[in-house]
Amino acid sequence: MISLYKEGNTHIIRGVSCELKQFNVNDLEHALSLGYKTSPSDLYKPTKEEADTNGTGKLSTAEIRAAAKLAGIDNYAKKRISTLLSELGYEN
Repeated sequence: MISLYKEGNTHIIRGVSCELKQFNVNDLEHALSLGYKTSPSDLYKPTKEEADTNGTGKLSTAEIRAAAKLAGIDNYAKKRISTLLSELGYEN
């Protein structure tokens, strides 16, 4: 058995709110295809306040891309800022 993690609110592990589920090792690839991760830290998304590194209260393009990179969002360097804001869960 292996523990895998997905976005959710049933558990808080290492400060990350997530769903925890046990899978048979043989089902690992299928579980990963369903969005489960091998570590809760893979689900971490910095808060808007954490992303505001210059303290202005308004996120710059560089701050948004840095937060997206930290959150592990694919293609963060090429995606539109509005898409990244949405994926990060920040208000536009």
